[in-house]
Amino acid sequence: MTGAWFGQYFYADGRAPVRFIANLAEEDGGGGFAGEVSEPNHIAGTAPTLHAIVRGSRSGTAFRFTKQYDGESDAAHAVGYRGAIEADGAEAAGEWALAGERGRFRMTRAVLTNEEQAAELAVTRGAGTLR
Repeated sequence: MTGAWFGQYFYADGRAPVRFIANLAEEDGGGGFAGEVSEPNHIAGTAPTLHAIVRGSRSGTAFRFTKQYDGESDAAHAVGYRGAIEADGAEAAGEWALAGERGRFRMTRAVLTNEEQAAELAVTRGAGTLR
């Protein structure tokens, strides 16, 4: 799961999809991962961008995570995600759920050089924030 991911999530009722960027890093050999998500503010309020913390786990190609909005950017709720990463590791897809509302998502891993990947991990682990 480690890397920068570009994605979209879709609403079941046909609302416009929302694009997001996720920066994820596997925390240990046990399948745990964490990271952050940034997306345009489509909810309401004054912040142009919403930020969330991600915590999840992976087993083989299957994964689950919770996206918890930080509350500082006009949203403070949590959204559950579950999905699978494709065999080549370049794409992942699945479903999200929030208080009876459901939708789907798809994300593609950014292709980074080894140096970019190392820098990305250092920032994620060191500062805890990628904004």
